[in-house]
Amino acid sequence: MMRRRLLPTLGVLAWLFAQPAWGQAVGQAFPQADVESIQKRFGRVTCPGDPPGNLSSLSCAYTKTMRLQQFIGGSVTDQAALSATFFGVVAHVRKSPPEWERDWDGLGRRIGTRYGQSFAKGLAVFGGGLIGRDDPRHVDYASDPLIDRKQRERNLLMGRERKGRTWTRVGHAFIDWAMVRKSTDTGDGGRRPNWPLLAGAVASGVAGNLWYPDRLTTGEQTARRIGGSLGTALFSSFYNEFHPELGRVLGRMFRRGAASTPPPASRPSHAASSSSSSACRSPAVM
Repeated sequence: MMRRRLLPTLGVLAWLFAQPAWGQAVGQAFPQADVESIQKRFGRVTCPGDPPGNLSSLSCAYTKTMRLQQFIGGSVTDQAALSATFFGVVAHVRKSPPEWERDWDGLGRRIGTRYGQSFAKGLAVFGGGLIGRDDPRHVDYASDPLIDRKQRERNLLMGRERKGRTWTRVGHAFIDWAMVRKSTDTGDGGRRPNWPLLAGAVASGVAGNLWYPDRLTTGEQTARRIGGSLGTALFSSFYNEFHPELGRVLGRMFRRGAASTPPPASRPSHAASSSSSSACRSPAVM
């Protein structure tokens, strides 16, 4: 009975994963020219971040459905609620702002204010991106379709794993933060100023004035909140660019800590110690 259920399940899983797996295998087994001809034959494209020769992507466009899902998931439902709860609890422990008491009312104000700011930011980004038809997804230097890959291959100083020098990738992280790509079917739309990001940061900073005490509704405090929102987006861009190196550094730190910890000294068992003592006490047999 178990075998009858297992075989159809394996067949369905194989059918689901066969297409992307075969696309990756084609990219490794055939030259790039042959891969491009195969992609054109099947109507497939390689989107930024896809493996070479990927045959599972029909279009790289950032659709309205994807934009709506990002807004609901990041600014309305569980992700926004968890983020507002976490930072609200931290502010509650620190009693920030001090005008709000450390009680249930103060906790609700701190969590609700952050949720309202997140909702306002997400709504502004959603509306601005919908009007401008941009693609807000981050791409690293190695996956950016707007960079000439032949130029990177000719430069021998860029022969690292991620195909780029450190300062080149730092500049690319800044560009990917300040500029946004236009959504196209091939994923290589031109860059333009990231106005939706700026609109979201302004909306988040201004929305806080609806709930914060009067001391925190001045122009300076609002500008600080706007700057903090932009700084968070910049950190996200740098993390997207350098997360492989960050993962390797953290892995080495954990491995080094595990290697430096000496193993606990093994103690002899009670039976072994009693047998050795009895052997010492027994007389020698002649």
